Amino acid sequence: MEITDDVEVKINQIKDTAHSQSVIFNIFKMNASFEKVIDILKQTNSYLLVNSLNSDKQFKIRYSHIFYLDYVDRNVCIYTEKETYWLKSSFASVVRSMPDNFIQVSKSTAVNIFQIKQVESTLNGNLILSLTTKEKIIVSRRYVKKLKNKLEKMV
Repeated sequence: MEITDDVEVKINQIKDTAHSQSVIFNIFKMNASFEKVIDILKQTNSYLLVNSLNSDKQFKIRYSHIFYLDYVDRNVCIYTEKETYWLKSSFASVVRSMPDNFIQVSKSTAVNIFQIKQVESTLNGNLILSLTTKEKIIVSRRYVKKLKNKLEKMV
């Protein structure tokens, strides 16, 4: 019997919403690709407790919904598709607690690499990231190599 690297993907859509979604892997051997997929799936249920900018309410935000983080006036701003939230915390500690798909790209910014649509080089050695939200984030030269390595590992 020959084992190949081919992966057959089958998706069964559940019509009855009373049942929870599940994923079953039938694999011969665990590899880096499957580990990444499992990490992404686990992340969909993981969340960060944040404060609203417009009220005194706190919200649970799924990591998968976060596009990027920015450190402004001693607060970490968390940007999602429609809302901006904040945390009163150090930027370094928040970035350390984020899943592996978040990477610091400047002194005060970290990005969810799954939200990067395009990477563009500039003449001064920086990179410009275009996110799926059409926002642009500058990657300072200090973080370019680290980002490129992370993106290569994700492929």
